[in-house]
Amino acid sequence: MPQLEEYLRVWRYVKSSQSFKSMEATTFTEAFISQKRAEPQEVKRRAVAQIVKVLREQVRRRKVACLLQATTMTIVVDDKKDHRAILFHSNCGAGLVQVLRIGESSIAAHEDDYAARMADSIDRGLQLLATPLFGDADPWVYTHLKEIFRHFTADGCPAAQKAGRILTETFPNLTLVHRDHCHAIRRGMGHLMCLVFLSDQFFKELVV
Repeated sequence: MPQLEEYLRVWRYVKSSQSFKSMEATTFTEAFISQKRAEPQEVKRRAVAQIVKVLREQVRRRKVACLLQATTMTIVVDDKKDHRAILFHSNCGAGLVQVLRIGESSIAAHEDDYAARMADSIDRGLQLLATPLFGDADPWVYTHLKEIFRHFTADGCPAAQKAGRILTETFPNLTLVHRDHCHAIRRGMGHLMCLVFLSDQFFKELVV
């Protein structure tokens, strides 16, 4: 049975993005050092997974409580290599809906399927947000999320923009499908700033 201090440790490790295997090894080392038990025991990965589920449920409840007070919500989608981040911004707060692992297939080659899959992943993400740890999706919460979902924004990828148009068929109050120009600017400036930093370091080394 995991102890209170083990819950706190797992919470800290989750905030530090450690794997369950790494958590298990670290907790065993801490138990060996402290020697609070007759025999040092690590927090097993199964126990870590259960603790993470409890922590995730607490975070989900806070997000739902925030969104139930909101009257408008924007969904932002950002595909990063093999992961997709789905975020929300509302008049009562902002947060993460879900992070998904996506396939390696070419967007250009499968644009129609990709757009439909993206739209479906957003819908499923909102359903998951309305689903408690033990139970089915709360239809009242999901209906509220559908009603306040008014804006959608993603990068300039044609499939992403098409996904927004597909979502308007499911979410009747979704009236604005927006292209995130700031995303392109951030990416462009990021490369530029990297080049400026590298060139600055290069010239400093030449002077020395």
